[in-house]
Amino acid sequence: MKIAALALILSLPFLAGCERAPDRYDHAVIGVPDGLFEAVTDGLGEAGWEIVSTRRAVSSGEAQYELVIRKKLRKGEKPSKNVTAMDFVTEQQVRDWNP
Repeated sequence: MKIAALALILSLPFLAGCERAPDRYDHAVIGVPDGLFEAVTDGLGEAGWEIVSTRRAVSSGEAQYELVIRKKLRKGEKPSKNVTAMDFVTEQQVRDWNP
């Protein structure tokens, strides 16, 4: 009986951790010009974002990629506001690309 009680007491911390809150994600849809695609996707990865889906889009005659991205939120972290492709590139990369 004492062994069973001791086993139960020792297992409580493990049982308590079984139910945890589901992960929370920040999501955004961004447009990426062709010439900045590689730089933006590198920046996304460095910032902890992942690409959920992508498609080629044409708007006003200009082709670009439309990316759906997400990032796991840490405890207490709030979702980002107004995420754009330019958040993930340097000014020099934009100057080098600017058509």
